[in-house]
Amino acid sequence: MAEIFRAHAYEIVERGHTELVPLLHHSGVDLLLISPQANFAVVAIEIGHLEAS
Repeated sequence: MAEIFRAHAYEIVERGHTELVPLLHHSGVDLLLISPQANFAVVAIEIGHLEAS
């Protein structure tokens, strides 16, 4: 899903447009405003369980 979001966001920026882009995640949906002036990054994170010592 992150790659789909990233590709769509880059297409918008390359066209010089501004759009609300849905970002789907485990808690629901967010609408992010993507424009040539917006700064964003898509990075991989790993979610795990911490063990108490």
